[in-house]
Amino acid sequence: MAIEVKVLGLAFSPRHGNTEILIREALKAAEELAGVSTEFYSIAGKKMEPCDACYRCFQKPNPEKPCPAYDDPDDCYDEIVKLIFEADGVVFGSPVYFMDTTAQMRAFFDRSMGVEVLGYPWRNKVAGFVTSGFDRNGGQEHTIRSMQTWAIMHDMMIVGVGPERPAKGIGGYLGAMVTQGHPYP
Repeated sequence: MAIEVKVLGLAFSPRHGNTEILIREALKAAEELAGVSTEFYSIAGKKMEPCDACYRCFQKPNPEKPCPAYDDPDDCYDEIVKLIFEADGVVFGSPVYFMDTTAQMRAFFDRSMGVEVLGYPWRNKVAGFVTSGFDRNGGQEHTIRSMQTWAIMHDMMIVGVGPERPAKGIGGYLGAMVTQGHPYP
């Protein structure tokens, strides 16, 4: 019996750019594995309302509509929640905006409190993260950490960098030292 795994890629950039490229590449790599299907979703051009702290999600938890604050059909929150419920693993992506995630991702994170009160239904769902920034020290680490912290709040399993790290780590501080002729410490 073959195992079927669905991986969802979510791009939380307000425009079609580098974050989408990174997520599509991650999904392409996942598709190379037997039994893996992928789906891509971008919020570019879509609306994501912020949490207004009404706490209606606590008063009447509803798995069909975890955040009852908005009935706007243009708001993509409910669609994203449904996609995450259907996936076995999710690759989240956000460009760096002022040393953190985009406002759209932050709004999604805040509104996901309505999912949490359902009893952690995303527990043990696998979560990976990608980001892109303006320069090497643009805040990518902090942005990834923000996404990881949110996933930990939902009791998701965090994907690490994997065994390929040394071969792919040339963009880090030590890699920069080596490429600039400094002896490797």
